[in-house]
This record gives sequence, C-alpha cells and structure tokens, in this order.
Amino acid sequence: MDKAMDLGELFRQADVPPLSPIPAPLAVTGVVESTAEVAAGGLFVARKGETHDGHQFLGEAVRRGAHAAVVERRNLPPLSIPLVRVRNSREALGKLCAAFHGSPSRRLLLIGVTGTDGKTTTTHLTASVLRAGGRKTAVISSVGSQIDGEHYNTENTTPPPPLLQRLLAEAAARGNEAVVMEVSSHSVVQQRIE
Repeated sequence: MDKAMDLGELFRQADVPPLSPIPAPLAVTGVVESTAEVAAGGLFVARKGETHDGHQFLGEAVRRGAHAAVVERRNLPPLSIPLVRVRNSREALGKLCAAFHGSPSRRLLLIGVTGTDGKTTTTHLTASVLRAGGRKTAVISSVGSQIDGEHYNTENTTPPPPLLQRLLAEAAARGNEAVVMEVSSHSVVQQRIE
C-alpha cells in the first residue's frame, strides 16, 4: 500500500482515546482485523469475535509485519511492536479504519437498509431512484458492491470495517454522492458500521 499515516495522528483523527502511550513517530500503512490481511507496516486491531479472540493472534500479526497493534487486554506478553490499549477494540476498529481512509462517509449521503427480508431489493431500488434523480450512487450489498459499474465481491451482507471503509473511500474518490448499503442486524451488534 502506498499510503501511510502516523499512528498518533490516526488516533487523533479517529477520536479514539488511547489508554496507553502511543509511540511517536510511527507510520502505519493500513488498519486490519485479520492476520491474513496484515501487510508490512500495518496496524492490527485485536478484537474478541464470536469464535476467536484476536489477542491470540498478536504473534502472527508481528510475523506478518505489523508495526503496531490495538488491544483491549492488559498484561499481554511483551512483543516487538507497540501495543496501544483501548476500552473497546471493536468500536475503535471502525473509527480507525474510517480515519485512515479520510472519513469518506462524511462526504457521502449514506442510506442503510436493514430488516429481515428485502434488503437487497430495497437497496437496489433506492439506488435506482437516486440515480434517476441525478445523484451518482454506489451500492454495497450481499450480492456484491457496485461502484461506477465495477463489481466488488463482498462475503458479508455488511462488510467488515476495513473493507467497508475502503469501499466508501473508493466511492467518494470516484465522485459518487451517495451510497446505499445493506445493514444486517448482526453487523449492528458487531459494530461494523461504527
């Protein structure tokens, strides 16, 4: 990745209060929650999931090149990278991802569609209405995301924060005025739209 951001500035822009010191200066090249996505210089956010706890994978994140990690837990074994403790890493993840990508949602009209049935249909119909009204509109949906006719595969109804913020940033960079997206109730509980 060709973009880098100072870790302290990232926390400041994300408005995430650290509970431990942030080393300065330290550049990070991305924000991820999966060790499979860690690239050299990345910031790994360890969060507790439904089946796994990201704190168990801190060593793997280091091996893959993470420059720092965000954690909730105290008394973790020492690592060769700085650990920045926060109150809620799940909440911090979305805010850090948004800040890293320039807070794209602030430049877009966002419409989230939730419910038990009909989210995909309603999302695409709403996007069609906006387009008919002259607004350039992207879609984030369980059948994939569409930005300016280009299709992006998404595995979840609502993508995890690193992918969601990348898609929003791409939509904004391409001049979209609006994004209509499916928002599953599960993603609300998981704070994916934080």
